[in-house]
Amino acid sequence: MTLSVDFEQRVIHAGCRDLISENSGRLIGLGGAGLSRMWLGTELHRRIQNRHLATETGYEAEATVRTTVVVDGWTVHLSGRADGVVRCDDRVVRVDEIKTLHFAVELTSLFANDRLEPFRRQARLYAWALSDPDHPAEIRLVLADIVTGEERVEAVAWSPTEVEDLLRRRIQRLVNAERRRREAIERRRHAADRLVFPH
Repeated sequence: MTLSVDFEQRVIHAGCRDLISENSGRLIGLGGAGLSRMWLGTELHRRIQNRHLATETGYEAEATVRTTVVVDGWTVHLSGRADGVVRCDDRVVRVDEIKTLHFAVELTSLFANDRLEPFRRQARLYAWALSDPDHPAEIRLVLADIVTGEERVEAVAWSPTEVEDLLRRRIQRLVNAERRRREAIERRRHAADRLVFPH
């Protein structure tokens, strides 16, 4: 969704991905490049989801995530789409986040954990938004190798308090970044107003 910050109404509309990356850009999750890499990743995603749909009761692919929370006086509308969830008695009991990587390149470097941490944060945010507060959902990070098709599953630990603290920090950073952006636009506008033509 389009990220928007309304200072007058103190309302934010954001996708879950807008709040997980360490930089200001969206998390793409490719770490390689090209349409062929994107196609392979999409195909592996679909294959894993279809297997679970065929074999696991209560499994749902591409589950909608939508929640509203108030953070430091800001009303934040969050949306996203979890790769897979398992429901039992109308309650989400597991959240799967599926990511495709080139294991030989991306999981053998010194920065492998840094590569995976945004994926874990994304899964935690989905689980927080989808879980029954009294029954936190299990989280699995499902990694698939785009070369061999090998899969690795990691159980992701989390707590609602941890996610809420992260959410507060990310909202504060988002608001500050938007405020700086608006101030920079205003400075440029004032500078342009002072220009004398011809110059």
